[in-house]
Amino acid sequence: MRNLKALSKQGSNIKPNEDKLTIVDGAAWILDGATGLTGKRITEKETDALWYVEALDDYLRNNINSSMDIKEIIKNGVKEVKARYSMYNGFSDLDEVDYPCAALALARFDDRELE
Repeated sequence: MRNLKALSKQGSNIKPNEDKLTIVDGAAWILDGATGLTGKRITEKETDALWYVEALDDYLRNNINSSMDIKEIIKNGVKEVKARYSMYNGFSDLDEVDYPCAALALARFDDRELE
């Protein structure tokens, strides 16, 4: 039996929590989202960082158990999420400092190996 508890406290009372903890069979990760420096928003979410974290989490859920190297999974995920983000109206008006981002801590494991 596994007993897991998680706590995530948002950094602001006026913004949504942009962090995410995910545990799936054979992997676990934490995403700590950050809004771009100017706070500009082009997505339908409350913040673009929330959109980014949800999009990257979705990509990881769908790809973490592939045979691909973990570095490739992360690299491809960031590329795919940025490509999706660039499709939003207003993207061409953003500077790089406006882009949302996230820190990622990720572990993938099986009976023999921990990555």
